[in-house]
Amino acid sequence: MVYDRELVQSVGETILNYHTLIDKNGNYKFFGHAVRTQSGFTIEELEGTNVKEYIHQDDISTVFSQLSKIPPGKTDILLPFRFRIKDGSYRWVEASVTNMAEDPRVSGFLVNSKDITELIEGINKNKLINNSYANFFAKHPFGVIHINMDGTVDMINTKLTEDLGYNLMDITGKPLVNFFIAKYRRKIFHAFHKARQRGHSETFDVQVYTIKGDVLHVNLTIVPVTHDNKTTELYIVVKDISDRVELQENLKKLSIVADKATNGVVILDKDGHIEWVNNGFTQMNGYSFEEAHGKEIKDLLKSTITPDVRQKMMERLRSGFPFSEEIQCKKKTGEAYWILVEVSPVLGKDGKLERRISIHTDITKRKAAETELKHLADDLYKRNRELYQFGYIVSHNLRKPVANIMGIASLLESETNDPQMVAACTSNLKTSIESLDDVIKDLSKILSATDGSGGLQKERINLFELIENIKASLKDVIRDSGAVIEATFEPPVITSHKAYMYSVFYNLVSNAIKYRSDRPPVIKIALRADNETAYISISDNGAGIDMDKHGDELFKPYRRFNFTTEGKGLGLFLVKSHIDALNGKIHIDSKAGSGTTFNILLPTACPKEKTNASRLEA
Repeated sequence: MVYDRELVQSVGETILNYHTLIDKNGNYKFFGHAVRTQSGFTIEELEGTNVKEYIHQDDISTVFSQLSKIPPGKTDILLPFRFRIKDGSYRWVEASVTNMAEDPRVSGFLVNSKDITELIEGINKNKLINNSYANFFAKHPFGVIHINMDGTVDMINTKLTEDLGYNLMDITGKPLVNFFIAKYRRKIFHAFHKARQRGHSETFDVQVYTIKGDVLHVNLTIVPVTHDNKTTELYIVVKDISDRVELQENLKKLSIVADKATNGVVILDKDGHIEWVNNGFTQMNGYSFEEAHGKEIKDLLKSTITPDVRQKMMERLRSGFPFSEEIQCKKKTGEAYWILVEVSPVLGKDGKLERRISIHTDITKRKAAETELKHLADDLYKRNRELYQFGYIVSHNLRKPVANIMGIASLLESETNDPQMVAACTSNLKTSIESLDDVIKDLSKILSATDGSGGLQKERINLFELIENIKASLKDVIRDSGAVIEATFEPPVITSHKAYMYSVFYNLVSNAIKYRSDRPPVIKIALRADNETAYISISDNGAGIDMDKHGDELFKPYRRFNFTTEGKGLGLFLVKSHIDALNGKIHIDSKAGSGTTFNILLPTACPKEKTNASRLEA
């Protein structure tokens, strides 16, 4: 189309290509090239027609009313209206209109229209969906809450108000978690976060406050609504489960009663005489109903309950309060066992005690475990103390040789040209290294003696052979000192850890010779044993020990009490460590100048047959 020159100058050719021009009555005056694309009509088909012929009759008055309100020279956007295209169907159109009626070169309304049918249909579809949501929301059998993306409530249904008492004004704009018991708030917050960030739904049981402040058990389901993988809104379904919880509690109570029935159940009169017992009671201690009926329970089970505890129990029962206590009893066979006794009073209408119901739970295994735990704790304390001693040795005994070596090394760096100095340093270095090696060997002995790995391998030990081996190892010092060793064993064979027993006897005998008085040492070794315990005595006539002065230090490492003879102070430490490892005990009787006696008790196993006392002498 060839545009009017004045029209082109007034509007612009590019704009005209995408616009139509109508006069104030709606008659078409001009068509842009885009008209055919939008409507399907050719320009020739539209010439001489009126726009009213194409606008839906229900929209004509609204369109022309809006046209009349557009000021001259101004542009406005009309409300969407329906426009008939060539195939006879109607399309939704949005039109931008500029009033150029007073411009003599235009004299009309310049119209640019856009097809928005898909948008309108989408909106209508959303309205339908929203109506469905509204029906779901209003008619849901459980309480429903609509949550904003910030976690605040903006809508609730009638059922929620019925269950909890809240109306919309009570909770609108408030954080959802505030209405739930504190212990559930973190869980609800995390579930809300997962629903909002990941679109995950979740359901779980919680407790919520009603408007009256009561607590209600509910099932909470968080349902996210997503669009294009993004959560746009959240719904919370709140189901009252109070009846279900009450039923569960009742079932739980019944379950507890059933469980208790496997324990001992006893009904007693007010004075403690047995009226009835269940099968669990008879299986626990071996007494039948006939044997138990009419007896006082304290006499039947020979319990260890003290008079003070019994008095306290009766005071509580007469006051209507239950009582519980752990008591050791005896079965019909005489075997001891532990029970947890839980006694509940049965009071009459006058408030006086009529009967008592006693439930017995066998806790023998638990008590054994507690005893074992105590042993483990004691052993841990012992190991910790040994670790402290070990740390003391490392920090003190290693310091001197290491310091010497460092000093010699520094000296060697500065005196490398002096052969005599180098030779002296080398000699001193060797001495320091040997000293360091001695300390390391001592530490190895200590670690071996205090090893807490357990499970010591025990074997039958012939004590005569053991003493002969020790005498062979000490033959030179025995000869030089004129020592006499007398040994009496009843019996001569025991079962224990051979290496530890050798170390105990060796250290005590060698110490007796080393720390002797002016007299030739006389060492007497005696052992008396039964099937469970060995009683060992090792005495000498040596220099003795001042127990008042050194009694607390005897078994610590590197403790010496006689400096006239060379030694390291490890012997008694090793003896005590070995005795402890064997679960034994050691005691010393000594006085300065009057000799020393070591008394040792060891758990052991011995042959049943007794052997005549035997004496060894060297």
